Amino acid sequence: MKQQKRTNQLKKRLMVEAMTKSLGNVSISTKEVGIARTTHYEWYNEDKEYKQQIDDIENITIDFVENALLKNVMKGDNTAIIFYLKCKAKHKGYVERTEHVVQGDITNRNILLDFKDEYEKTLKEVESAGKRDDTTVSEEH
Repeated sequence: MKQQKRTNQLKKRLMVEAMTKSLGNVSISTKEVGIARTTHYEWYNEDKEYKQQIDDIENITIDFVENALLKNVMKGDNTAIIFYLKCKAKHKGYVERTEHVVQGDITNRNILLDFKDEYEKTLKEVESAGKRDDTTVSEEH
């Protein structure tokens, strides 16, 4: 039993080292150490110290990737700039879609029907405006 515990402690240490080298890639790390992925997740869920070490690696990896992203932003890489703004500047309007948080019971389907009715009303207004060559659409709701 003591031998198994020592072996597990050694493998945990090796796993933390492998996770550090692979920037947190579980598949690569478990293969290198010679353990099953399920073993890693058992250790992660049962051993607070091991969990903390793995979480620390994830945070370091995120910092590393953020640093690489910022270097590309500084170089003027438009893709990196857009990505950064979409992630960090949503409050300034840099979003592709609006996110709505719904709290409470959402089983009431009247919400969807109300939206559908409003959509159909707006669609009819747009169609009739096009027939009149008038692009103004009523703002009444």
